[in-house]
Amino acid sequence: MIQRLLGAALLAGLLCLPAYGQDEPPEQSASAEAAAEEAPAAAERTTPPELPLATIPLQENLRFTVRPTILGLIPPDSAEDYGEGLIRVSGLDGRRVELHYEIKEEIEKERGGDELFELQEAPVELRTEFLTRIRRGDIVVSDITQGRRIACPLFWETGDIQARDYGLLWIAPPLLSALKQSGGCDWELQCAADPDAQIGQDLDQLIESRRRGSGLPEDAQPRLELIEEHGRYLVPVNGAMSQLEAVHVRDSYGMAEYWFLDDPDNPLLLKMSFIAIPEASPSEGGIARQLQAGIGFAVTSINF
Repeated sequence: MIQRLLGAALLAGLLCLPAYGQDEPPEQSASAEAAAEEAPAAAERTTPPELPLATIPLQENLRFTVRPTILGLIPPDSAEDYGEGLIRVSGLDGRRVELHYEIKEEIEKERGGDELFELQEAPVELRTEFLTRIRRGDIVVSDITQGRRIACPLFWETGDIQARDYGLLWIAPPLLSALKQSGGCDWELQCAADPDAQIGQDLDQLIESRRRGSGLPEDAQPRLELIEEHGRYLVPVNGAMSQLEAVHVRDSYGMAEYWFLDDPDNPLLLKMSFIAIPEASPSEGGIARQLQAGIGFAVTSINF
């Protein structure tokens, strides 16, 4: 699943990486050196004012886009926007939230046949052609203040979701308060929408592996631990680049880092980055390999 989100975006990112091992640049001329000396003063004059600090109301028709990340970085935009997800608040009744989502992805189809494959998962001997598919659905979050876990949009499938015992993309306001006041709170690491599905079972195995790798006892309960209370998150809001107040935390098992909007009325998950581990085996497949490589997602624009 994650390959189809990241494939095109990561390829674009790799193509934009700088080249190494190039020749040293030629010596500057006297005029170039003089211009360089004046550059700092010019830069000071053209530095834009501090970005505005925005407030994001939780309201009907609040819309935001999400994109996959690798090692916490957002790959450059691609012309096709593969991997981008559009999420809209379609209904709001107290603590009950309804969402509609659409996520664009690229898949492969057997050339001359009907069999479909996730991106890069077709047999090497099979000739395929590339197709575009939209994963979409509607989500009902019974109570965004319920539960101690989220559901990462990387794992949402086509179809409707009923989130009855977790906040989906919101942390409970009391937990946000506990993080700021005491530096930690209890947490559940299972971030699949359906823990009983295959993706949930794979996540359980990875969670257990991270517990052992962190040297924690079997009965250790995962927690969120504060990294930065007064963080800033930069994102376009209604078309203008803005700052959001964000609380930056990490779980005690070393699975992921999270950035939550610091607003008890809308404690939205702005970014989630799974922590890469250097000892990840290249022979591993599926979700384990992808998460250990440090994938994640980030909110890249907000409109209301």
